[in-house]
Amino acid sequence: MRTHSGTQHKRSGLTARVLSAMGAFGGTQLLNILCSVIRAKLVALWIGPAGVGLNALLNSSSELVSRATQLSLRESAVRELAAADEERAALLGGAVLRWGWILGLIGSAIMLLGARSLSLITFGTDSYTLEFAVLCPVPLFTAIGSANFSIIQGSGRYAAIARAMAVAVCSSTVIAVPLLYWLRLQAIPPVIVLFSIMVAVMSGYYRRRHNSSLSWNGSFRSLWAETSGMFRIGIYLTGASAAVTLSTYLFSSYINRIADTDTVGFYQAGFTLVNTYVGLIFSSLAMEYYPRLSKYIHSPRHTSVIVSHQIILLTWVVSLLVVLFLVFDKLAVNILYRSDFETALPFINLGIASVVPRCVSYCFSYYLLAAGKGRTFMLLDIGSTALGLTLNLIGFTWGGFTGLGLSYVLWYLIYALATWLIFRHYGLSTATGTSAVIFLGLAIAFSAVAVKYFMGPLWCAALFLPWLLPLVYKKLRR
Repeated sequence: MRTHSGTQHKRSGLTARVLSAMGAFGGTQLLNILCSVIRAKLVALWIGPAGVGLNALLNSSSELVSRATQLSLRESAVRELAAADEERAALLGGAVLRWGWILGLIGSAIMLLGARSLSLITFGTDSYTLEFAVLCPVPLFTAIGSANFSIIQGSGRYAAIARAMAVAVCSSTVIAVPLLYWLRLQAIPPVIVLFSIMVAVMSGYYRRRHNSSLSWNGSFRSLWAETSGMFRIGIYLTGASAAVTLSTYLFSSYINRIADTDTVGFYQAGFTLVNTYVGLIFSSLAMEYYPRLSKYIHSPRHTSVIVSHQIILLTWVVSLLVVLFLVFDKLAVNILYRSDFETALPFINLGIASVVPRCVSYCFSYYLLAAGKGRTFMLLDIGSTALGLTLNLIGFTWGGFTGLGLSYVLWYLIYALATWLIFRHYGLSTATGTSAVIFLGLAIAFSAVAVKYFMGPLWCAALFLPWLLPLVYKKLRR
């Protein structure tokens, strides 16, 4: 009885801590979403699906170069900084800032020199060479921003990250609106550059408020000696993240080749709703989850409690989110874009069910990062990405957006199972009741999709929301 009470107390403490971090980012993420909605809505209204598609292709290209050249600086640095004492954290912080500049300049040079090649690969013509060349500052400012954020996150100042992102997103949106109105399609590359600049500037401002004296005065050899361990993990993470970005890039290019840029725009709208906006919940919780897991990674008991708690908490949250998406899907598309983007609704309605197994795999895979098992994480992620790309190509070719939605669900079910098996392989297990919550979450998601498909959104709301809303509220309050 005492043990049960102690476990409940630990879980309640963890819930309070996680929800506190989630609250710190909640308002900021809502603001981020609002600004993203404004930009996406204006692009859809003033430029149309072709503008949304062009924005997606240019963004994925610059992101691919940035990820490939940054060597996962932020993720690997956070792990080291979270576990370091104050003196070593200051030393590592200066080294991370130096690497941000070095890697960013390399990425910008590659973006500029490879502009014509990127245009040919993406569009089959060199007509967009100038647009890619304009994006060359993005890798530099992205790397600087990542270095600043890694220092802030590693020191546990999550509210500073939230404020920096809020100011960057709002200011870049205010400037982007007149650019989009006057320049239309030509405004897309400058708007992408503008956002990366604002993120770098604001992250630097909030980092300097607490870490103003960080610098590195040593030689390059000493810089490498101090951070080589960090980059060994970073290289593995880079392989994994570059594979994900490459997959998105290749799939968008495939749709552009077999269909048109408008179809890419419809796909990007669905992808943003299913992946990006839902992913904001994951990224908010990861700000607190990843450093905490890294701190206690050498204790199997603590690791099991932390991972299990994160799975249970996230599963309840995303199960409710799935139902809300299914009820308000058409309204969301019309608010965020416009009526012709309803073409992507079959993808959204089916693909949204994939977020339940996705949240499970997210919690298990972060264990590998925190434990420094970079090679295993990379191989797992590359295998998952290859599987996802294959399933998506088959699904879209066979059944359009409906087939794509089904492929998403199958993909993340397989990935969740794989991450669980690897977690077990390292001798770890989840707490009692975790599997039951996972299966209940899957049952809610799949049955809600079926009700929406056969009976409509009103029945979906009537059958699920009256009991699911108070249940999730009660679970979060425990």
